[in-house]
Amino acid sequence: MNEQTSKPLVSVVLPMYNAEKTVAECLDSIICQTYTNIEIIIIDDGSTDNSVGIVKSYVDKRIKIYRYRHNYIANLNRGGLHCNGKYIARMDADDKMCLTRISTQVDVLEKYPNVSVCCSVMKKYGCTDNVRYGHNGIIPNLKVRLLRGNFLAHPTMMFRKSVLQGNFKYKGSYIYAEDYKLWVDMALKDVVFYNIPEALVEYRRSTNQVSYLYNEQQKMTAWLIRQELLETLIKQCPMPLRSKLQKLYTSLLKLNHENVVSPKEFYNIFFNIFQQIAVRDSENGI
Repeated sequence: MNEQTSKPLVSVVLPMYNAEKTVAECLDSIICQTYTNIEIIIIDDGSTDNSVGIVKSYVDKRIKIYRYRHNYIANLNRGGLHCNGKYIARMDADDKMCLTRISTQVDVLEKYPNVSVCCSVMKKYGCTDNVRYGHNGIIPNLKVRLLRGNFLAHPTMMFRKSVLQGNFKYKGSYIYAEDYKLWVDMALKDVVFYNIPEALVEYRRSTNQVSYLYNEQQKMTAWLIRQELLETLIKQCPMPLRSKLQKLYTSLLKLNHENVVSPKEFYNIFFNIFQQIAVRDSENGI
């Protein structure tokens, strides 16, 4: 058995929409990875520029392109269905992989069979500084930490295919924050996430990004996700604690509507409460 076939196959899912200015550099960074046993699943989301022509100019049997009408979230879910790998790595067409990204994440998933999702931090495109920050290792109490918002970088994700193709998918009703919703859904089912505090992806900032073009819609969707998450966490508490938290939730929500308590303060209060509950339960062996 040669070295390549002895390594698990990794499927890189790359959605693409009118990315003719950046997709070549993105593809080059994937092709040049130190880890070579990969397939590159390109999902064209109805591009009207020369993105498809650029991809087709590559002579690499690992590249497979599938073309669909413009529907980002539906096509993102379709991307996973085309994957043959043991692991599925996400990538965006305007970003760039650092040279050892795939090998680093595969090492983690091979070493820790209880980990289902491996992510990392990102650094700004062209940055030469070493970047090491964020949680190192398995992220504890993730469902509570997500009350403070989405701190996980979507383009850095690598999933076990068995998990991503199981009971989870991106949901169109949470557009512009579909990744955040997926993390919450997974966290509530106790899916284990591992974060590498090293930048494995370089990202571009541009006025064409979703976070720029649809900033207000993204904020509103994120607020809805956090609210649903909090309500679920409260419902999971036993009585009489649940009743007390429900009363507090109602009171603080009214104060928020009256601009007395900010959204940040609102969720920080519940974050701290649930962190203390987790510590108490741990000490009591629950």
